[in-house]
Amino acid sequence: MNTTILISIKNGPSEWLRLFLIILFIIILLTGLFGNCLVLLSVITNHTKIRRSSTNLLLVNMSCADLIILIFNIFDIAQFSFDPYWPTAWYLGLSFCKIVRFSQVFGCYVSVQTLLTISIERYISIIHPIKISQINHRKRLCLIFILIWSLGFLMALPNLYLLELHPFYNRPQYYVCGLSDRWIDSHLITFYKYAESVLFFFLPAFIQTILYLIICRKIFLVDRAVKYHGHAQTVQQVIISNSLQQYSDTKLSSSLPSPLMNNNTVSLSPQCESRVKKATNKNGNKARRKAIIMILIVAMLYFIAFSPIQINFIYTQINHSHHLYEHRLFFVVTILLALSSTAFNPIIFYIFSKYFRYEIGTTTPGAIGRHGYTFEFVQCQVFHPSSSRRSNTIPLYRYVHTKTGQNFYTNKWQDIGTYARDVIVGSWRSIGIEAYVYSSFQQGTVPFYRYNHSITAQPFYTTSMCEIGTVYPGLIGRYGYRYDGIVGYVVPAEWSSANIAVCEQ
Repeated sequence: MNTTILISIKNGPSEWLRLFLIILFIIILLTGLFGNCLVLLSVITNHTKIRRSSTNLLLVNMSCADLIILIFNIFDIAQFSFDPYWPTAWYLGLSFCKIVRFSQVFGCYVSVQTLLTISIERYISIIHPIKISQINHRKRLCLIFILIWSLGFLMALPNLYLLELHPFYNRPQYYVCGLSDRWIDSHLITFYKYAESVLFFFLPAFIQTILYLIICRKIFLVDRAVKYHGHAQTVQQVIISNSLQQYSDTKLSSSLPSPLMNNNTVSLSPQCESRVKKATNKNGNKARRKAIIMILIVAMLYFIAFSPIQINFIYTQINHSHHLYEHRLFFVVTILLALSSTAFNPIIFYIFSKYFRYEIGTTTPGAIGRHGYTFEFVQCQVFHPSSSRRSNTIPLYRYVHTKTGQNFYTNKWQDIGTYARDVIVGSWRSIGIEAYVYSSFQQGTVPFYRYNHSITAQPFYTTSMCEIGTVYPGLIGRYGYRYDGIVGYVVPAEWSSANIAVCEQ
């Protein structure tokens, strides 16, 4: 991606410094290869139970691009290790010069676009969680991948034409791989480098900065709202499952009910809704702060990794007879930062993706589960499928993920595509009807409200509107939850007039 050509030869670095740089390059290279391959294996094999969400698939896409960059940088590292002079000569011929540089630029373009797409996806999922659930997951991702790789390929094509081998003046038969120095190509090179700077550095950097500022502001506002209401220790989430496992982060996760419990009771049926709360306010604040730190690290890493290339380009445009790549230290730092970005990206995103894999792991009253949540009590009852079905009830279907073993419940079998037992659709195996709930209000029943968190898009179910404080569609209530509607009507665990919600001011 040089804009000028180095054709004079200078003394090479001292032997110990060259050896140190070689070892450093190899460490970064191996770390990047291992990290990106680990991301691919983690998602493809699902050994670490990483869900096939949009974000995870985009991480796989970025890891593929970073692997391209790392693999084709092996040629430069090998020649740097072999050649003691500076600048390093190119030994692999014109064809490899074009292919290697094209592949490096191509991978860089794809990686930057994927990074931008992840920030957009994260922005939509946090700021507009309902909208993203209404978009077709498969079609959206296919279109995104096609656009990213197509645009990256097309924008990298000029390198195949512009790259040439330039001989050293005082080192016969040795060449440097760089952009053309012909006058007729100068205007094309200038236009191409300007387009590259705008489309793949300044514009993505600007968009990511704006989006992450909005995300951080949203997180801080929700955090302040929780503190203002003084209920930071009672943030709740309804989970209806034997093991209280959260279902996978798919396009259904922001719009469908959570899993059902299967407890045995002597009343109407197994209890269906449990309420959990934060054990301490400290854990919630710590999780939010850690999420913000991860977001800022990703943005800063992008700026730092690619800024030297743009600094050299701007400097060259101002001083046409000079370029920063003449200085060995600047060139080495540029390469190290670019490689470090590909090595550290999978590590940072893998850590950040853990926030989408919450599991509670307890149904014992008062017991503290994962992430500081404690089981509080059972709120309501449903009708067991083995009992006589009452009129005006609707079924709740149960599905089990074939890889993670997680339970998923919905009152619309169309969400998965089947209601027949033991039939597998995608990654879900149908178990059948687990229970029944009323489809409309009956004497002695209460509404089963559904809310979606405005930041995490996680669903929350309750029989008391006072817990969130709103039943207006789309309105955000306490703790950052947005009202989404009534799933059905259920029988409270202990029915009395006290169960009728009377909200405190």
